Amino acid sequence: MTFIVANVAIFISNTIHWILVVIRIFMAFVTYPQGPLLFYADIAQPSEVVQSGALIFTLLVNDAMMIYRMWIIWGYSKRVIIIPLCTLFGLLVCGIAVLYQMTRFHMGQNIFITDLGRWLTSDSVFTLCTNLYCTTMIAWRIWRINAQIEGHKNSNLMSVLAIIVESSAIYTIWAIFFLVSYEVDSNLQFLSNETICIVAGISFMLINVRVGMGWEQKAPQSISTFAAAQFTSRILGNQSFTMQPTTVYISQAVECDDDRSRTASQRSSKALAV
Repeated sequence: MTFIVANVAIFISNTIHWILVVIRIFMAFVTYPQGPLLFYADIAQPSEVVQSGALIFTLLVNDAMMIYRMWIIWGYSKRVIIIPLCTLFGLLVCGIAVLYQMTRFHMGQNIFITDLGRWLTSDSVFTLCTNLYCTTMIAWRIWRINAQIEGHKNSNLMSVLAIIVESSAIYTIWAIFFLVSYEVDSNLQFLSNETICIVAGISFMLINVRVGMGWEQKAPQSISTFAAAQFTSRILGNQSFTMQPTTVYISQAVECDDDRSRTASQRSSKALAV
């Protein structure tokens, strides 16, 4: 249920972001009297603020679900999520500050040296820390579980690990691209800023799509019954279960032919107790 809500939220926020991109292009080249350059230079416009709000919301949901995945893989341990929860809260605070500073932005100000720029840098650092931490912890946990099953390596676990790392790497690389381009005062930061919302949505949905298509099940089943039982016992905390007797009924039909009668049926049932 949690992933369904997150899917819908990211879909809505990405849709709003894309619609505003199209609207702003139309406004810049058609309706704005001073031309597209001055239009995009005015960051305080309501359409730009709402578009940035959709972007920040997408990043928050994406990071929150990354933390949620790590929490599940680590057996719902509260200790491992303390650090990413702090960085997620930092992303929320900095995101609100970014939107507030955008409303106070004036034409002619340099976006790279204003208070807005410092909040943007903090936003990028927080989301990078969250994704790098969660990806590393998930990878280490899966690798450790796979290594503990000595002699019964499960290639499915490594396939899941590859899916998570590949999907997270897309967003992480793009976030690094935005941070570097912004810190060197390059106009490429506008390109990365306009597309990072879409990249975050792709990164999140890529895991769901690949799992839904069954890609993680294409690896051969090499784990034995003993290894599966050992792995399950670790997950369930070495709990023991008592097997109850089960009764199985087997019905048998016997057909006999003789000279005087065509068929005679004799039915017998046997009960086997297991």
